[in-house]
Amino acid sequence: MTDDSHRYARAPHLWALGVGAVISGDFFGWQSALIAGFDGLLIILAVVTVLYVLLSFSIAELSTTLPTGGGPYVFALHGIGKNAAFFAGLAEALKVVTTCAVVVVGIGSYLNQLLNLGEAYGPIWWVLFYVLFVTLNVLGIELSFRIQLVSTLVSVVLLLVFYVGAATKINYHEWVVEKDWKYPGGLDGVIKGFSFSLWFYLGIEELPLAVEETIEPSKNMPIGLISSIFTLVVLSFCTVIFNSAIAPGAEAISQSVSPLLDGYKTVFGDNKVTAGFTWLLIMGLISSFHSFIFCMGRLLFAIARDGYLPRVLTKLHPTRDTPYVALITGSGLGLALALVLHFAIGDARLGSVMINLALIGALVSYAFQLTAFIRLRIKEPDRERPYRSPFGVPGAIVCLLLCAFVMVTIIYNGVTSTDFVASVVAGALFFVAGSIYYFMAIRPHLSDDAAAQLKQHRENLLSDASRKSHKSLAYHSLNFRLACHSEFKWVNQTSTSAGSMENARMPRMAMAGARQDGATKVGHVPLSTPESSGMASPASSDSPGVRRSTRTPRKRTATSISHGDVGLPRREEKLLRMALAKSVMETKLEDTTASPAALEFHPTVEDFADPIAYITRIQPLAERTGICKIVPPRGWNPPFAVNFDNPNIRFETRRQKIHQLQEGVAYDDGRVHTFRSYQAQADAFRDEWLTSQGFDPRTITSDEIEKLYWRIVQTGAPHVELQQFYRLSMRTIWTSLKSEVVLNGQLGDQTITVRLLCQLDFVVQGIRLLICFAVAGGRERVDFRDPEYYRQTAWNLNNLPEAYGSLLRHMHATMKGINVPWLYCGMLFATFCWHTEDNHMYSVNYQHYGASKRWYGIPSSHAKGFEKVLKKRVPERFHESPDLLFHLTTMISPSALQAEGVAVYSLVQQPGDIVLTFPCAYHGGFSEGFNCNEASNFLLPSWIPFGRESVERYREVGRNSIFSHDHVIYHFGSAQTLQEFTIDECQMLLKELRLMFHEERHFRKEFESAGLVRFVRLNADVSLDAQSMEVDDVRQCFLCKHNVFFSAVMCACKPRQLACPRHCKALCKCPLSDKTYVEWVGSDELRYAIRRVQDIIQQRKLAALAPPTLAEPEPDLPSPTDAVFKAYTRVSARKRAPSTPRVKCMQQQQGKPAAMVIDLT
Repeated sequence: MTDDSHRYARAPHLWALGVGAVISGDFFGWQSALIAGFDGLLIILAVVTVLYVLLSFSIAELSTTLPTGGGPYVFALHGIGKNAAFFAGLAEALKVVTTCAVVVVGIGSYLNQLLNLGEAYGPIWWVLFYVLFVTLNVLGIELSFRIQLVSTLVSVVLLLVFYVGAATKINYHEWVVEKDWKYPGGLDGVIKGFSFSLWFYLGIEELPLAVEETIEPSKNMPIGLISSIFTLVVLSFCTVIFNSAIAPGAEAISQSVSPLLDGYKTVFGDNKVTAGFTWLLIMGLISSFHSFIFCMGRLLFAIARDGYLPRVLTKLHPTRDTPYVALITGSGLGLALALVLHFAIGDARLGSVMINLALIGALVSYAFQLTAFIRLRIKEPDRERPYRSPFGVPGAIVCLLLCAFVMVTIIYNGVTSTDFVASVVAGALFFVAGSIYYFMAIRPHLSDDAAAQLKQHRENLLSDASRKSHKSLAYHSLNFRLACHSEFKWVNQTSTSAGSMENARMPRMAMAGARQDGATKVGHVPLSTPESSGMASPASSDSPGVRRSTRTPRKRTATSISHGDVGLPRREEKLLRMALAKSVMETKLEDTTASPAALEFHPTVEDFADPIAYITRIQPLAERTGICKIVPPRGWNPPFAVNFDNPNIRFETRRQKIHQLQEGVAYDDGRVHTFRSYQAQADAFRDEWLTSQGFDPRTITSDEIEKLYWRIVQTGAPHVELQQFYRLSMRTIWTSLKSEVVLNGQLGDQTITVRLLCQLDFVVQGIRLLICFAVAGGRERVDFRDPEYYRQTAWNLNNLPEAYGSLLRHMHATMKGINVPWLYCGMLFATFCWHTEDNHMYSVNYQHYGASKRWYGIPSSHAKGFEKVLKKRVPERFHESPDLLFHLTTMISPSALQAEGVAVYSLVQQPGDIVLTFPCAYHGGFSEGFNCNEASNFLLPSWIPFGRESVERYREVGRNSIFSHDHVIYHFGSAQTLQEFTIDECQMLLKELRLMFHEERHFRKEFESAGLVRFVRLNADVSLDAQSMEVDDVRQCFLCKHNVFFSAVMCACKPRQLACPRHCKALCKCPLSDKTYVEWVGSDELRYAIRRVQDIIQQRKLAALAPPTLAEPEPDLPSPTDAVFKAYTRVSARKRAPSTPRVKCMQQQQGKPAAMVIDLT
């Protein structure tokens, strides 16, 4: 899939695509339905309208429930099964390919009439238009949607102009009644008219194929579909009424080749104006042709991406990221069909055969989609549905019956027609050929006996679960790939299906550098995968919902449907075998319990009273192992905030294949659960799986579970597939619980008196109440028996990022997973793969409840060695995804790392334990059963050099940063008092500011000497609030995604893109003299920040040398030298900003008061 930065379509674009796909039916083709008569056609149209309205509402729900590309194919895959998915895709492909051919033949015929050319010229027009519109679609999604919007608007305007003119000339009695054309053929005529009436709406169902190009599909897709269908309803009835009840009358119009053109001549006369409109009327055909070309490429790409069609169809254009092979292949098939029929039966019969083929494919496709809708509603009633059809299952059943009725009428009409028989024979041959291909070439790689048994076993398990939610639901793991749930994701967070980016990238949805969403890559943003149950970094920056809530989260951009019970694609099997062979050969299943233990700390109550100070004190020792465990003092007993029995809290899951973790395969979407249903399934899985391996689940040790885990990871057997619980924002839990809570000016609850470690994020209308519980600096009053202590302590993970000493307290923006904790749940073997925190921040993880969690840590000093080993073991993945280190999808055993000289430490976290991870320290691990953890991030001043390192790494692979590093550093240098900083930490800040200063000055001088003459100065917002940080997100380098806070380069040829100074030359080929240098913070401002920090350092040094007070002299304290004061005075005498404070230093020597006053202003 793609992330939202390359999504382009909004509701208006979807409306244009939906209406445009159908609108040619109002220009020509519908007139054949007048065989039923004028009144008969209105009745038919009412019935067909009901069919398509019900269908549109049903697929609107499906497209938001399953927001992945593929339309009918994906709906059938999830709702019916993999066999049905293939044939649904086959039927849809038949419809789309033949409809494209029908429309292009119509375009050729229309042009031949306008230019008085013969039928022989038809194929020339077909080739030209196929080439033209395939090229337009290859050039990019943004261009495609713009063309579609324009062509659809022009087409609608042409119809509206006609309706307004025809309204003045309409005469039902003269042109219908007197012509005896109400029901000219009686019931038989009405039945014959049904098949032609579908032309009014055929194609509206293509809209879900654009879901992966849509911004916020859960909102925009239903709006686009419903607005399209109601627009078409109005246009259809207006076309029938106004085009049939005027001269030359309904009977004559039924025989017309161009009914709308005849209507224009009646309204406006047969003159030059009408002749001009004649050329414009081709826009309706062009609009539909362009829509179907677009949808055809997306459909074939989606089916091939999952292995049902040859993989060559997944190839994307190297610069446009559009599925050019799928577009060319589908167009080639349509063109070949039209050419064969052209030379075999002639153009007079060609259209009829292809229309029948399209109708057969459409009705079969509708049947699959409606069946999938009904089955999903019945099988998964609790599944999250961002949009729900108001007609539900009854509406889908009625629609399905109407589809069957229409199919019967088509057969009834066609039994005596040789064209219809030819269509049926051609369609049958198409499906037979597809069946042979599927059962011989595809199905053997998708299924086997064990997989079939597993599918039945899963169905039984789901059936049992619905009857006995808390009883043991067991199944054996030796013969099956296990499908259980391990880490949940809130369904109301913006999300998309994540899949294997290795198989195919999604088509690009917008120009590179365009902002959101996310998600994205696309260009391609890495697929971040979460830790299970506290297991993944709470700050995985590319996971849905991890970014600041004030902007749309970045999303994963590749979607690949993993069938769970099917075999792997051949290429995936090859990569897995390679990874496993390396594992067995290099590690020989060494004893992983040999990993040395990470440091464990047992603070006293006095130590515990100042969390930041305590963490700072243990850091020099603890960071040597990368991670450490803090066991709180006796009496620490915080209440848990979440009510597991609340049925209103539901979440989706992510599927994780433990046996493929060495290969770095991304995760797929799983089922929806409540806490209790998830816990019941997780507990049942643990008991049954461990029992099947010969262990007693009650007495098995942590070391024994660890050996079992690494046996699966290293050997790939037995296959274990988990559906993991994605991270939950505590703010989202508030949304689900708010009906139980009464706020009386403070945070409180009727049913839960105290809620710990998420209390502060219970908010009203999305506003955090930090002001109510500000965390004071210094020591806390520790009273483990007082509920108020747990609300206010900095050990509360809502408070720790805001505590005195944490730099995050100066960032006044909500960043979920960073300063708003995430909640994780896990199950046996649910894994959080090797990763570092976003921007190399510190993280804190608290376990509330459940089974142990095994952690592994690598200190920052060995981070480079770890990366070297990872690249050595999975070079194929790094070749495909240079940013694989940020995907959180790869797990390598500690023994393999230790064999390469990488230091790895381990610890076991129990409920009540606190685990810290340090900057640039890789960590990973897994759960030993059902558990529930909470995590957030914080920053200490010593993080600064690690922040620089993380930003440089992000720039290498084009990854977005959680926040602008340059902005943060400059903010502290220019606006903060640096009270939390020691002198050494101030020196770190000073060094960072100097690096920034020298780089900015270097590039500016270089640009000036190279001929750049356009310089623009803009104001910068130094504050770290939500608005300014949102601006940072938009101001990004088009290539490396670096936040250009200081300066950037622009060019008129690409006005929507910025380049950081490093990538100025890559922006475009225009000469430097044509570009513009934009500066927000210049060298003078950076020089001021540097001097300001220098002054603060000197003040700290002087304060350290001076005695505390005049009344308490310390004669042993060394006095400052004259050189120090002279140097300081020289610095202080320089020009400074008027806001610089005045500082006084008092000194006493040898018991005699001596004073020195230094005015820094």
